[in-house]
Amino acid sequence: MPAPINLFVLLAASALVIVPYPVHACFCDKDTLATEIKARPKVAAVVRGRVVDPTPSSDEETITRLSPAIERSEATPGQFDELADAQDRVHNTGQAIDVMKLKIARFGEDAATHARLATFHAMDGNLGGARTHIDKASALPASDMAAQIRVEETVIRYLERLKGDPNLAGREDLLGLARITVAERVPKRPKIRGPAEELAAMLVNGWGRNPHVWFALGRTLAHEGDNQLALRAFHRAVYLGHPLSSVAFCDTAKRFADHGSSSFHCPSVAKTLEAEWKDNAMSRLRHTPGR
Repeated sequence: MPAPINLFVLLAASALVIVPYPVHACFCDKDTLATEIKARPKVAAVVRGRVVDPTPSSDEETITRLSPAIERSEATPGQFDELADAQDRVHNTGQAIDVMKLKIARFGEDAATHARLATFHAMDGNLGGARTHIDKASALPASDMAAQIRVEETVIRYLERLKGDPNLAGREDLLGLARITVAERVPKRPKIRGPAEELAAMLVNGWGRNPHVWFALGRTLAHEGDNQLALRAFHRAVYLGHPLSSVAFCDTAKRFADHGSSSFHCPSVAKTLEAEWKDNAMSRLRHTPGR
């Protein structure tokens, strides 16, 4: 079987980037976190729990409202997407797939719809169906999401390999990146940007329960010096059971100057980040109209 495509290189931007982080940054250094958030606001929102799924009751309301609406002649493609996403979140993935098929019958094929179908099939355990639809998405024009489709294609290929080799996740991640090392504390050389934004977008759009996507995001961020955000991605991978995530989490934590102090060690960092995640998620829910 061919080696996995290294999207860390394939999707790299043409410009080289130098990350100006302080050499002895501490975990408690709010300026460092603020710098990373400013550089990657969408990724930061995902790994900090600022983007959360609607509540199950809200999804049920969406299903009740849109199920009859899509039967009308004035229904829009967006209504089909919204209904399918709500069905998937309440674990009616088969019905989500049916809604997307109805959308194609009504409006024709497009890359985004096939990419969404690939996600639904993958979440439903049908990797063959996922591959079929991601291949169709890749073959259709998709200038605004071509990079994300390439990443999703690589994820699906990795999951196919993982199905045949359950120990694969303990040897390599889906991007083929090297293990995080403590010595890689601060990037001192120009480097190419990896697909962090595309991975974060996938996590929002159906892949949030997949530990391999979270882990690959953590490694991408850590290799680029975004250690605060990387810790948060690895923390979610630990929660979801990725076999290498605990070691990667601690190795990244050891990059901070205050690691080893009486108040800063891996369990304390994990506790802090879990509290942050829950607080941000609850804050988002409290400030969402109608909830």
